[in-house]
Amino acid sequence: MSKKRILITGSGSGFGEGAAIGLAQNGHEVIAGVQIWPQVTSLRQKVNSIGLNNIRVEKLDLLHPYDVANALKWDIDLAGLAAMPGNVRATRPLRHPARRSRIRRNRQRIPVLRRIGD
Repeated sequence: MSKKRILITGSGSGFGEGAAIGLAQNGHEVIAGVQIWPQVTSLRQKVNSIGLNNIRVEKLDLLHPYDVANALKWDIDLAGLAAMPGNVRATRPLRHPARRSRIRRNRQRIPVLRRIGD
């Protein structure tokens, strides 16, 4: 398997963090996107303690235009979207208009992130 440069959003905790670290441990070059600055510091410390040098932690809030514009400059092969802003409780019904709005907004962002690697 060829090694790839992979962007993982939502790497500040949970599934995204595990995916980013696991991919880096398998030899891929990983850009771990986290939403807030304290997560950047925390994940960088964790990565250093593990001894991984092929993972780069970047602040990437998918709802912040500056962060998204910055991410569009990164040269990546794949993007894994572990973060979906506003969907903290994805198991709750989508009847509420605000939840439906968040889902639509996230669907609009996915094509933009897919084009990062083009």
